[in-house]
Amino acid sequence: FEAAKLAQHLKFELPQLANPESLKSVALAAKFKTDFGSVHLDDIAANVDQSQVSGYVHVAGLSEPVVQYELQADRINLDDYMPVADESGKAGALIPLDFVRAAALDGLIDIETAVVGGIEVNDLQVTSSIENGILTANPAMMRVHDGEVSAALRFDARETPTLQITAEVRRVDADGSLNPLLTSIIGDQAPVISGQVDADINMSAIGFSIAALQRSAKGNAKLGMAGGSITGIDFSYASQSVVADYAERNDFRVSRTFNEEYVPDRVTPFESLNASFKIGGGRLVNEDFLMVSKDVNVNGSGSIDFVNRRLDYRPEIDMHAKKTGNIRDKLRDHPMMYHAHGPFG
Repeated sequence: FEAAKLAQHLKFELPQLANPESLKSVALAAKFKTDFGSVHLDDIAANVDQSQVSGYVHVAGLSEPVVQYELQADRINLDDYMPVADESGKAGALIPLDFVRAAALDGLIDIETAVVGGIEVNDLQVTSSIENGILTANPAMMRVHDGEVSAALRFDARETPTLQITAEVRRVDADGSLNPLLTSIIGDQAPVISGQVDADINMSAIGFSIAALQRSAKGNAKLGMAGGSITGIDFSYASQSVVADYAERNDFRVSRTFNEEYVPDRVTPFESLNASFKIGGGRLVNEDFLMVSKDVNVNGSGSIDFVNRRLDYRPEIDMHAKKTGNIRDKLRDHPMMYHAHGPFG
């Protein structure tokens, strides 16, 4: 059956989903038992679009139902099922509020492979409950590449919806965390970071829609890497170019061989990378970025405006130039401030 048509027949409307083809092909088989005061669905075998789902759902007290469940799925793209704004421009609710305010449930969801926020995760397990208008997901566990993420979520729908999230990220590959963020901000030419990331996130938000939650989000985040590399920034060429430009403006002679050839895919290993962020007003604000390497140290400060999708950041590059008597190397040995700014992409 098609979920939207069934919902229409039952006289309620499903929200518009990110993928309009979602829930177009649903099939369900199960062992069914009822004493007219409760319903048990056991040995569920369901198809939800391209996903295979199994498990059980028990509903007790049909007048004021209490639901217990345990469901397993093989593979599902959760991004496809996110509510979006309808044709009138009204933002879809992140969670059906009437359902959360009225429901009582407790259970476990276990997904072998899921796509969340464009990132593929494995062994996603979420223990969740709804009671008295409060939804909790604690713990939510998943693997991203060889690393692990554990999180806890609390959504209070009783009045103005409030959301609280804490998360711990341990040894997650940068390909599954930092690089998708860099690409969304800078575009296809974004630098690529290699290595394992640790992070801690604590955030709260208020609102009826994803956009409202983004605007109201506040909290903090901290990330660190004990080693790795960055590809796509030629720090040496950048500092040489500054000195060459300075020399030209000041009628100062520099050898033609001073500037090395630009290497767009230059790889710079680093010993550590650390940064902390304050979340508020739709922005991530950072004041203490620091990357330490054998050839260069980079510190920086600025903001990422994820509501208006703008970057305003000032990295400072401190090359470890050779200690020679040459004036050009002395000039390169000074920290150089850059300004990266503009709309995303």
